Amino acid sequence: MSLLASSFRLNNLEIKNRFLRFATVESMADIDGCVTDQLLKLYYDLAEGGAGPLITGASAVEPAGKAFAHQMCVHDDRFLPGLKKLANVISRIISF
Repeated sequence: MSLLASSFRLNNLEIKNRFLRFATVESMADIDGCVTDQLLKLYYDLAEGGAGPLITGASAVEPAGKAFAHQMCVHDDRFLPGLKKLANVISRIISF
């Protein structure tokens, strides 16, 4: 087995391989910054495809920090339902 395909431990978390998906710009949130079905599908496909750790794309942590249209936002509780769906979609595929 190659080193890239081998699992490793990070504290109490077992990572299934060393293929990391780093943060990018997806521009798939709705215009307000909420998670969309298109964004959920992207992360589902990434997780299903075998990527190890998935780091979500650029997200605005305050309203003034939104840098582009359709950027995911995390600065208010109204975004939590979509973010929870996103976490659930990924966690169903990736076993921790």
